[in-house]
Amino acid sequence: MKNILVVDDSRSNVLFVSSILNHFGFITHTLTQPELALQYLENNAIDLVLLDIYMPNIDGVELLGQIKRHEKLSTIDIVMLSAITDKHIIEECIQAGALDYIMKPVDGATLIDKVQKIIAGKVNSMSHMELQLTSIKDLLAETIEQRNAIVNTSVDSIISIDSSGIIMSFNHSSATMFGYSESEVIGQNVSMLMPPLIKEHHDSYIVNYQRSGIQIAIGNKRELTAVRKDGSQFEIELSISVFHTRTGKGFAGIIRDISPRKKMEAHQYKLQSQLEQSEKTYKELYCDAPVSYVTIDCNSGRLLKYNNDFITLFGYQESEYEQLNISDLFDSTFNNNDLILSNIMSLKRIKEVSIQLKRKDLTSVWVCLSTKQGSNRTINCTLLDITQLIDTRNQLVQSQKLEALGTFASGIAHDFNNTLAIISGNAELALQIEQQDAKQNIQIKRILMASEKATGLVKQILAFSRKSHHELAPVNLSLVVRESIVMLESILPKNIEIKQQLIQNCPAIIGDKTQIHQLLTNIISNSQHAIGNKNGKIDITLHEHDSHIKLVIEDSGCGFSAKNQTRIFDPFYTTREVGSGTGLGLSIVHSIIDDHGGTITIDSNLDIGTTVIICFPIKGKYSTEQIAEESDLTNCSGNILVVDDEPALLDIYRTVLEKTGYNVTTWNDSIKALSNFKEDPNFFDCVLTDYSMPHMSGRELSEQLLEIRPNLPIIIVTGQSEAFGPNEAEKMGLKYLNKPVELAHLVDQVIDSIC
Repeated sequence: MKNILVVDDSRSNVLFVSSILNHFGFITHTLTQPELALQYLENNAIDLVLLDIYMPNIDGVELLGQIKRHEKLSTIDIVMLSAITDKHIIEECIQAGALDYIMKPVDGATLIDKVQKIIAGKVNSMSHMELQLTSIKDLLAETIEQRNAIVNTSVDSIISIDSSGIIMSFNHSSATMFGYSESEVIGQNVSMLMPPLIKEHHDSYIVNYQRSGIQIAIGNKRELTAVRKDGSQFEIELSISVFHTRTGKGFAGIIRDISPRKKMEAHQYKLQSQLEQSEKTYKELYCDAPVSYVTIDCNSGRLLKYNNDFITLFGYQESEYEQLNISDLFDSTFNNNDLILSNIMSLKRIKEVSIQLKRKDLTSVWVCLSTKQGSNRTINCTLLDITQLIDTRNQLVQSQKLEALGTFASGIAHDFNNTLAIISGNAELALQIEQQDAKQNIQIKRILMASEKATGLVKQILAFSRKSHHELAPVNLSLVVRESIVMLESILPKNIEIKQQLIQNCPAIIGDKTQIHQLLTNIISNSQHAIGNKNGKIDITLHEHDSHIKLVIEDSGCGFSAKNQTRIFDPFYTTREVGSGTGLGLSIVHSIIDDHGGTITIDSNLDIGTTVIICFPIKGKYSTEQIAEESDLTNCSGNILVVDDEPALLDIYRTVLEKTGYNVTTWNDSIKALSNFKEDPNFFDCVLTDYSMPHMSGRELSEQLLEIRPNLPIIIVTGQSEAFGPNEAEKMGLKYLNKPVELAHLVDQVIDSIC
């Protein structure tokens, strides 16, 4: 068995040659790195070397010389393998010590015949050389024919040039690729196939390579741009190899049109970009959506997939959701949740159902739920957090309750104020009776205070529903607080003690006396309920603090929690049992303080008590005596027309005005009153009229009276301020009074109108 080493940089050539030799019983060694050949021969017993000529790093001819010059390897037989047909190179190889020369592509029969003869010692190098030289012409012709067949049937363009860049060969695929015929390019510089930018550097590259031997493009695939005959440019892949000629070196280039591949790559890039954009859009529409998405396993109820909003909504850590079941988010104590959970797992679709779920911290969250069954036994759910919407809806319901209350209050305000006007008017007249018993005077004053309190209640309900007007004037807060305490002490149970500490010369605030009475009544009423049946006390202090009057009310009641303190001013919110509170008290207090430009703070502790601190801005220095009290009735004269559909009020107005000295004409029918006025328009010095009357309102009556007598003084007294207020009266040139009106104030307005 003989050992044969095949050296070729082409692995396919090595495998082809070695397979033939192995088939005929030879032991083959292969090497595709020629620079390792000497080392390999030194370490292995080799009988014959088959050596390629053109290889990277070291030329086959040069390697042949190194082997033959080596002291220990010079006796090894060497046969050259190459596609080169240049007889000068063949002669050079034979002279350098090659025993024979086999042309590529290798013919198996020829290879085995020559190897067997060499191994058998039947080939003498000199005789073989003569034999080879004799048949060289036939061999060359055969090789050229084989080469032409391969080159012209190649699907790639194959072009060869000499050392000056002149085109030597141009195969059929080149003609198809570039649009030139072979005759048009042979003898022309290859730069004609290049775009300007590459053309400028091509010739200089060839020169530099021949001078220095530095290879930039040779042996490497490069992607470049080429130019067709019609001037169009296209992308190519170029591989260049070097070959030897009698006159020097030449270059062979294999060119492949890669423009279809580039288009495909561009299309793939576009698809990739679209995919990335789709993923981005998916992230925006699903992962980062402002609503919650979750996919549930129909069989187990396990959460399979969920977005960021869902994670945030329920407050669990992201890793915790992997262990959760949809039932973990439901609380069976909430209404209908068990039924809804069952429907989610069984129905194909649920659309916009409002349900109450629970977060990790066990707080409830309202969501609008829609579901649809997906593939592989899954359910896709959309959840929209509507907690704030539910709260707003509840507030709207409360607001509607309040509006209904306001509408109801407005409807009864006129009749109720007429009744109060009769009560307070008669009480005032009773106080003016001489030689009255002192105890009776106190009782009558209490009737007036109760009437004023009732008037305030109506005003507060109307005010809270924005259906009334308030007259703000300088108020001695110390005096108002004392009056309220006197009234409240008479109605509070005996187990509650009121202690007061009020400044004497209290600076004035601008406010409404009735509203302040209502404010104190509501706060002390809350304190009474907080104390309950046990013994307790209410401390009321009033003092000047910077530019404010500070009112502090402390009780020893049960207090309430910090959680409840955040909602104490909400309308209809109450901490009392159902049926024992309306929830309007502190909301009315807050509304009154806002109207007065003040502030309120409440501090409460369970089982200790509650402290309410109210600050009113000071508007000037007023003592109790300096604030105007009831006017003394003055003797006057003139003719007054009084119109009101309430006979009892007509009697009161007639009595007080006649006592003042006026001549009074009364009518309970506005149409008859107008007719009376028309009989002598200049007879009456002033008209006092109700607003709400059957057949013709006070406004309509006033308009007709002013048409007859434009400068006529008219005072409208009304218990229904929603329909007609001070601004409307002022625009018409009328005076405006709210029922029930103090009689002294009524007389003052009549005097002021006439005088």
